[in-house]
Amino acid sequence: MLRPLVFEGWSYRSRKKPLTDVAWNAAQTKELESLRRRFNDGCLLRRASEHNYGIDCRLDDADPLGRSLMGGMHVHLCLRFADGSVWLARILPHNVTSFSDELSNSTLRSECATLRWLEMVGVPAPRLHGYGFRNDLRNDVGVAYMLIDELPGKPLSQLEPCEPQMRTAYAGLASILCTLSEHTFDQIGSLTFAPDGGTQIGPITGDRAGTLSQIGPFQEATQYYIT
Repeated sequence: MLRPLVFEGWSYRSRKKPLTDVAWNAAQTKELESLRRRFNDGCLLRRASEHNYGIDCRLDDADPLGRSLMGGMHVHLCLRFADGSVWLARILPHNVTSFSDELSNSTLRSECATLRWLEMVGVPAPRLHGYGFRNDLRNDVGVAYMLIDELPGKPLSQLEPCEPQMRTAYAGLASILCTLSEHTFDQIGSLTFAPDGGTQIGPITGDRAGTLSQIGPFQEATQYYIT
């Protein structure tokens, strides 16, 4: 089987011909191994333990590279605590296609603030426990990351639900949308952290293609669309 030119967010690009499965997997492994060499396992585990009442934890050695929990923009490593709880270390890759440190950190800050806000308004979402920015002297882990709960369940796309199960899934989604509709904002932008530790609307942090500059926040929709 041949692969297309690019896998979103990763540098497996071939302008001459698509990659075979073997070449694709080899390039992906090389990318993941390079990422793993960037961060300090001991510091990551220590940070996680500090955020969980000092309970010891370990990385799941069944998937040391995070391949099974890799998406288009992040790699996830499983952290298992001595009390049975499980967290994920959500790692931002660092390669030739990465965004600037400023945009990457701004996006990470907004994602973390959004998780805090979702928890505050009662929307089901992974609980945020900690995070660190790229090239930040205070971040001894070595890469940009966040620590979040692992949510139970499986993606709907991996199941074959019957009609009653689909109704339950859509009812849950409708309930989330109803909750979100009850919380409006007076500005257009991205959530970020406020000086007091709460959340507020800040500049738009950028889209996933990295083509949208950090603009805003905006007071009116017209101002947003003509900018």
